[in-house]
Amino acid sequence: MHVGHHYPFGQVLRWTRRDIARHTLVAALFVACYTWLGWRWLAVPWLPIALLGTAVAFVVSFKNNASYDRLWEARRTLCHRHFAWLTALRYQLREPRPWESVAQPHNAEYKQRWFRVDEHERPVAPALAAYLAPDEHMRVMASANKATRILALQSDHLATLRRAGWIEDFRHMELQRVLGELFAQQGASERIKNFLYPRQYATLNLWFVHIFVVLIPLGMLQEFEKLGGALIWLLVPFSTLAAWIFTTMEKIGESTESPFEGSANDVPITAMSRTIEIDLRQMLGDTDVPPAIGAQNDILL
Repeated sequence: MHVGHHYPFGQVLRWTRRDIARHTLVAALFVACYTWLGWRWLAVPWLPIALLGTAVAFVVSFKNNASYDRLWEARRTLCHRHFAWLTALRYQLREPRPWESVAQPHNAEYKQRWFRVDEHERPVAPALAAYLAPDEHMRVMASANKATRILALQSDHLATLRRAGWIEDFRHMELQRVLGELFAQQGASERIKNFLYPRQYATLNLWFVHIFVVLIPLGMLQEFEKLGGALIWLLVPFSTLAAWIFTTMEKIGESTESPFEGSANDVPITAMSRTIEIDLRQMLGDTDVPPAIGAQNDILL
C-alpha cells in the first residue's frame, strides 16, 4: 500500500509508458494515413465515440469500485504460535495466482525498482521455525494449509490446558471462541485470495477500453483537420492523453482487485502482522522485540 502523499508523476509515467507509446503510435499512424494517403474514410463522427466513451467510463468505474471493496474485505506458547499463524497466513496470501497482475511487465518492473516483498524472497520454513517447536514445525510444514494446521494446534493446546486444570471451562470456551473467529477471518481472506474478480467483467472491460482508445483518434480527425495544415498532428498528443486516462484507470482497477498479491496497492499484511507481534511481545515483557516494518519508497507491504 502506498503511504506517501501521492504517487510521483514520474513513476506513473514510467508505469504506463508502454501504453503511452502504443497510443502515440496508433494516433500518428491514423493521421499519416489520413493526410498522406488520403484515406478520408478513416474519419468517424465524434458523437457515437463520445457515447461509447460514456459507457466505457461507467464500466471502468464499476470495476474500480468493486476492486476497492475487495481491498477492504484484506500465555507465551500460545502467543508464539499465534505469530506463526500470522506468518503462515500472510505467506499463503502472497502466493501467486494465474489471474493476478503482479507478474505483468509494467508491475514486475515497478516492483523490481521500488520495493521488495519479504514473502517472495524468503522461504516460509525458516520464517515459521522462529516461532514453533521442532515437532510442531515438522507437522505444519507437512500440511497443505499451514495456517489452518497452526490453529488446530492452538485448539489442541487449549484442550490440554483445560484437562490439566490450568484454565477453567469458561476461559476455555472464550479462547475457543477467539480461535473460531480467527478461522472465520482466515476464511474470509482466503476467499478474497482464491475467488477472482469475475473474468467476464474483467474481459469485457478490457475489450471495451481497447476498442474505445483505438476509436478516439479516428473521431478526432475531422475536428483537428479544421485547424488547417500541419496542426492536424496536434491530434496525436491529445488523443494519446485521452487514451492514457482510460487505460490507466483500467490498470488501477486491475492492480487493486487482488489485494494480497504483493503489489504497491496491496493491503499491508506484512506490516500489520509485525505490529501485532510487537504489541504481544511487549505485553509478554520480551526484550527481543523486532522493529516495525517501514515503507520502502513510500510503499508499505
